[in-house]
Amino acid sequence: MVLECSSVGTPGLPPTYLEIEADNAGSMATARAVGYRPTGGEPVVVDEGRRRLVLHRWERGADRSPAAC
Repeated sequence: MVLECSSVGTPGLPPTYLEIEADNAGSMATARAVGYRPTGGEPVVVDEGRRRLVLHRWERGADRSPAAC
C-alpha cells in the first residue's frame, strides 16, 4: 500500500489517496475500515525491474456532493 498525500479528509485540504495491489486483501480491508473507497479509475502500473505492480487507487475525503462545497 502506498500513501500518496498527507491530508486525511480535513475540510479545505485535498483528499488522501492510497494505491493498493488488487491481490492485497488485508490492505483493502484496512483501507475500507478507515473510510477509503476505490476511485474506479484505471490502475497504475509500476515496473520495479524484477516485479511489475498493478496498483488500484483509493481515496478518502473527496466528497464531491454539493453539500460539501
